[in-house]
Amino acid sequence: MTVRVGVVGGGLVAQAMHLQYLATSGERFRLEAIAEPSRTVREALAARYGIPAAVAGHRELLERGGLDAVVVCSPAATHAEVVLDALEAGLHVFVEKPLCITLADADAIVAARDRTGKVVQVGSQGCTDPKWHRAGELIKQGKLGKIVWSQGSYCRNSTGGEWNYSIAKDASESNIDWAAFLGPAPKRPFDKERFFRWRKYWDYSAGITSDLFPHRLHPLLLALGAEYPTRVVCTGGIYVHKDREVPDTTTMIGQRLVSA
Repeated sequence: MTVRVGVVGGGLVAQAMHLQYLATSGERFRLEAIAEPSRTVREALAARYGIPAAVAGHRELLERGGLDAVVVCSPAATHAEVVLDALEAGLHVFVEKPLCITLADADAIVAARDRTGKVVQVGSQGCTDPKWHRAGELIKQGKLGKIVWSQGSYCRNSTGGEWNYSIAKDASESNIDWAAFLGPAPKRPFDKERFFRWRKYWDYSAGITSDLFPHRLHPLLLALGAEYPTRVVCTGGIYVHKDREVPDTTTMIGQRLVSA
């Protein structure tokens, strides 16, 4: 069976993780459409990978029909809307982490998945590393004893500031569908900085907590098993790079209290 796939978002993650794989998977997958607000980017990707349809927004992609699944690589704050629309259209979904930004959206997605019977998979690259699966096996077998503490860290120090991606000189409202980019985010005038560096702003992301923290949390959950903490403390702030709304430094500690 060949799975007909549409990709929502044509940025760094789509280009580095998904498009090349889908385009060279033989008969397993067939790239049918891509939705990307930048006309320059979507046309270039459509030409490079032989994608039949290139549109600005995810609703245009869904309205075309002819798909079995979508891969969601759009800005984090749009994930819930895209996933819900895809499920209602009867499609399976692979969505890059984070699944969404709010608990209310997570509940809505779970309910829609249960109602439609479609598969929703959240992607986090580290979970494909065999060492975490092996660690989980050893822990379940009791070979490491009782695990009482685990930690992970992510340091991306750079003089230019993380997420300060390059801005295309020719970018303008004439070749970027600003409304498609904003999605459910608050309406505001066109801003190239926000379009290319959206991870720095609360309107489109939850910063380090939604973008990098999952890379450290998900593998630990895979190995240790998923448990809700009893209490969590999170601290941080903007200490070095003042050109953003989200913190440039975050530390989170979770504790699970277990009765004796």
